[in-house]
Amino acid sequence: MKARCYGNSYHTKWYKDRGIRVCKEWRDDFWSFFDWCSKTYEEGKTLDRIDNDGNYCPENCKWSTQKEQMQNSRRRTKEKLRAAKVAFAASEKARVLKFGDPRTRKTKHCKLCGKFKPLDSFYKNKNTSDGRGGQCKRCNTLNAKKYRN
Repeated sequence: MKARCYGNSYHTKWYKDRGIRVCKEWRDDFWSFFDWCSKTYEEGKTLDRIDNDGNYCPENCKWSTQKEQMQNSRRRTKEKLRAAKVAFAASEKARVLKFGDPRTRKTKHCKLCGKFKPLDSFYKNKNTSDGRGGQCKRCNTLNAKKYRN
């Protein structure tokens, strides 16, 4: 946060040059920032500004998922943002109808062979919403053999 707003990094043009700063309270006292974080932190989310043109301060910061942060980018106008939220909600609903809720389902769809298989047929992957990879173990093995050859 401080490097983006005050340093000479790659992010300078999106933060420092646009006049985005860190509030005095957080800039000068790490522990006040730490206290705010410990009270408001949500697992699996990262720091995001509510108003994309505003400064980093307790009133303008929240914890958001990556999808929420992409919807809060400057590239989106309010109309595009509304349309994107509606489209995202519709696509998420369609995905759940087709494949089931990733947190509660007992089977998963393999992206390569196209079959629904039990969850234990997939390798574990902590980076996905259901904790399993996108292709079954059999397809994964075949893919690895192809790659090695």
